[in-house]
Amino acid sequence: MSQGVAEEQIKNWDNFCQYHVNCDWYGTWNTYAPDGQLINSFKCIRSFHLNQEGSEIYHTNSYTYSDGKTETKNFGPYKKPETRSLFLDSCFSWGSERVEIGASFAFETGFRYEEKRLSVPVVYDNEGFLQKILVISEKLGSYPEESNEKLNLQAHYSSDGWQGLGKIMTPYWMVSSLQETSWDKIKNFSEDYQQLSFPEGVVVTCPQKLESEKDFIAAVDWLINPHLLHRCTRVYDSSLLQGVSLEIFNKVA
Repeated sequence: MSQGVAEEQIKNWDNFCQYHVNCDWYGTWNTYAPDGQLINSFKCIRSFHLNQEGSEIYHTNSYTYSDGKTETKNFGPYKKPETRSLFLDSCFSWGSERVEIGASFAFETGFRYEEKRLSVPVVYDNEGFLQKILVISEKLGSYPEESNEKLNLQAHYSSDGWQGLGKIMTPYWMVSSLQETSWDKIKNFSEDYQQLSFPEGVVVTCPQKLESEKDFIAAVDWLINPHLLHRCTRVYDSSLLQGVSLEIFNKVA
């Protein structure tokens, strides 16, 4: 591994530690069908803690299900600088890097903003059809208040006055320079894409069915407040992951 790549990988690890570690994230996990209908809901506390030497991260999920059953699962430890995610500033994304016939495909994309965290795992079945979407809303130290209000997609994407800056990280942790980015480019998709609005200001845009050797994107929007939106997009070229982009939009009018 070259020195430049090694430095970028360590920066990726440092972003993980800075934004997500030594924290207990109290969350509500809502699972939705491909048509956006709620399937089930449960609570989970995700804990990430760094050892004293700063060389390992310990990850524990503590689940509480709707029937009262509890369960704890441990992951890792993650050893510096190895992580399964790309951490681009405060956002993160990990999952399948290519579409393979007969194999399942999944990814999780998320963000942190102040004491809140939002992540969205998306799962496809072995035939490439969208199977389910989870929306995980988290808060430091206590469960967040739940909301049932969804964005009006048509009104949301026809809005004016958004200005954005964005950059992209490759699967090998190289990060581009910051550039201006267009607000409305994500709404111009064919009928092959599914675009769903969920509570907590979340919009997911992804293919309804995956096909090998095909270009596609999978994007998650998080409207943090009426004047601030974060968008993270996984970009695939010929069904192979090329990078993860972070765009931050501010409403100026």
